[in-house]
Amino acid sequence: MTIIKKIDPWRAVYKSWYSKDVYRDAAHCWRGLGFRYLIGLLFGLWFIASIHVHILVREFVLDYLKPVVSQIPRIDIKNGVARLDRPDQVFQISDPRNGRKLISFDMTDSPTPAPTNIDGIFVEKRRILFHLKGKEQIYDFEKEKDQTWEWTYHPKILDAIATWSGVVVLGVFWISSFILCALQALLFGLVGKVIAMFAKRRLTYPQLVRVSIVAMTPALIIDTCQKLLCVGLPAWDLVSVLIALGYLIYGVKVNSVSFEWSLAQAVPPLEAEKNLQA
Repeated sequence: MTIIKKIDPWRAVYKSWYSKDVYRDAAHCWRGLGFRYLIGLLFGLWFIASIHVHILVREFVLDYLKPVVSQIPRIDIKNGVARLDRPDQVFQISDPRNGRKLISFDMTDSPTPAPTNIDGIFVEKRRILFHLKGKEQIYDFEKEKDQTWEWTYHPKILDAIATWSGVVVLGVFWISSFILCALQALLFGLVGKVIAMFAKRRLTYPQLVRVSIVAMTPALIIDTCQKLLCVGLPAWDLVSVLIALGYLIYGVKVNSVSFEWSLAQAVPPLEAEKNLQA
């Protein structure tokens, strides 16, 4: 008896784009619902994405947030009046990357009016002004009870974010995306059942779920590439569904009745191909 050669499931990562063999293999040689392949695929994609996120977050925290936060003084608020724990009451904190002014402190009794055409945070004795794109929001200290705004513990939090951001992204999004993609695969399996009925293909629901997971692979890879490039294709949610649906139709089509007969009879691969062309 001749056994048709199996394709390693990991090859579906790139063969799902063009190879009919991987869709046949998923339908007839894989076992279960194909979730082990999906788990491995998503782990690999999110591992790459988490490294990218870790690099970006670490750079943002260490080169921007931490230097800025370290310059913010302690603010004591009592009876609606703020006081700083430093002698100079007029100073500014700038962006360490480009020198742009971010926070201005003027704790004198007659502070200089904050320019509305400049974005930033302006801290005064009795209020804080937030300027963004020509709009102004005011926060009065009179609404606050007597308290102290302390920043000494923030560096530890920022260091933790810079160290563990990638691990958190991998853990949270890998698991959540698997749940979402598994539900989508189950739904696509039902759609595939309808397609198979009209195409007269004798495929079971588990087979169609496995084919659906392979059909989803190209869209998942494109989605990861968008994350790495920090871009987003227009109407991507709809486009990704259409891509997966197109490959699902293709996967059902290549699993023809002749190919199923060839598998059942253990026909050699070359003869099976002839059956498909008949």
